[in-house]
Parts: sequence; structure tokens; C-alpha cells
Amino acid sequence: MGHQPKISTPEAILILMITVIADLISIIPLANWLVSVVMFPVTQFYLRLKGIKGMYMLIGNVIELIPVLSALPGYTVAMAITIYVDRHPKIAAKFQNATIVKKTVTKTA
Repeated sequence: MGHQPKISTPEAILILMITVIADLISIIPLANWLVSVVMFPVTQFYLRLKGIKGMYMLIGNVIELIPVLSALPGYTVAMAITIYVDRHPKIAAKFQNATIVKKTVTKTA
């Protein structure tokens, strides 16, 4: 049997809608910090509960903390990448292997 994604399609749609709303609210300078304080633990906790590594979402959360970059849709893009990687584990494995090879080559050089 094939790979079963940990995030179902209805969950993915709901989460992406929430991240779009968070990105729209985070355009407002003072609201950006409040959204960041809420979104960071909530998204990381949700991904932990689902058993998914939250590295991509962590990067998106950090991007949203930077004032100029917070105008970009960091939450939405990071969650979309996380969902994509959850649904396509072979592609994620290729990226991990490429990273391991790059680290190995860098250490030996």
C-alpha cells in the first residue's frame, strides 16, 4: 500500500486558510508580533501532534519575525511546503540525502 499522508486534505485546506489569514494580519506592523507569538507555538505543536518535522514551518516562523520580511506570506508558504513534503516523502528524502552529501563533502574538503 502507498504512503498515507499524516495531514488529511480537509486539515490541509483548513490550516492553509488559517495561515493565509495570519499572513494578512501580520502585514499590520503592531499585529505582526501578536500573530507571531500565537502562530509559532500553535503550528509547531500541531505538527508535533501529527508526527511531522516542523523544520520548514520553523523557518517560516523565523522569517515572519523579521519586520521587513513579515510582509511576505511566510506562514502560508512554509505550511504549504510542509504539507507537500508530507505527501511526497521521496522528494523529501532526496533533499535530505543531498544535504548529507553536501555536509560530507564540506567536512572532507
